[in-house]
Amino acid sequence: MHLIQTLSVAATAALGLAGVYAAPSGTIKPVNGDSFVLSGAVPTSAIGDLQAFVTYAGAAYSTPEIIKANSGLQNIQYFVDESENLEAAFVGLDQGRRTIVVSWRGTVQTLVDWLADFDVVFDQPSFLSGDAKVSSGFIKCYNAIQSNVTSAVQELASQNPGFTVTYTGHSLGGATATIAAAHALTYLNGQVDPSQIFLVNFGSPRVGNSDFAEFFNSAGFGDIWRSANFDDIVPQLPPRGIGYVHVGPSSIGLDESANPPNPTYCGTDGSSECEFGITFNIRTQHGNYYDLKI
Repeated sequence: MHLIQTLSVAATAALGLAGVYAAPSGTIKPVNGDSFVLSGAVPTSAIGDLQAFVTYAGAAYSTPEIIKANSGLQNIQYFVDESENLEAAFVGLDQGRRTIVVSWRGTVQTLVDWLADFDVVFDQPSFLSGDAKVSSGFIKCYNAIQSNVTSAVQELASQNPGFTVTYTGHSLGGATATIAAAHALTYLNGQVDPSQIFLVNFGSPRVGNSDFAEFFNSAGFGDIWRSANFDDIVPQLPPRGIGYVHVGPSSIGLDESANPPNPTYCGTDGSSECEFGITFNIRTQHGNYYDLKI
């Protein structure tokens, strides 16, 4: 929601490697945990890694110079829609977690961006089939820079065999990261197995219809980490009543008014496992995750 200029000490510490986890296949999971659990507390082993991705998601609001100086990633490439500033993203290597990070910027304070956020008409990009559809506003933002981003990801994947690919973002960036992960099933086909593709987003609105959610959830992704504060209106939009459904068999609910925020598995969208309210204090409820500020 705003431009960050520096990375906090806590966020920088979160970029450490203590939390990395080697899956039985030998793959290092970017987040040390299982995103598909339906209830209960999120293990502490996952928190440090999730904090690292809070930092990566927040860094997308910054300039390329600040990202390169502070993110801790290597081989960073930055892309921005220079015509309308609809979207920006960066790609880089997290050597410790052996993952290619693809971070998408969230909403900035422009009228065009806000209007795109709430364009709820469904559209079907070429990489989706059947009745799977997503918000036309979100796909417009994604398409603004996707060709450059996809080329960069393909190049890094070719240069770094065995690395996973992790899509991340906050708010609108979480929505475009979700679309990017879905697109990756096509443009990384034969290069990166779906089980090596991960999604880690924060405060994302709903992206598509129930067919899109079913497609996404059955695609075989390594993990789908979707975190939202209990009192944040953004993840409750667009509403389920007009056909929108969140991706992921489960999600993480946070209470950032508590210390610690007690992250909890909440099950699928619409589950009674957790109770999500709504607030219009977006800066308070939409900008903090795992004790870190975006």
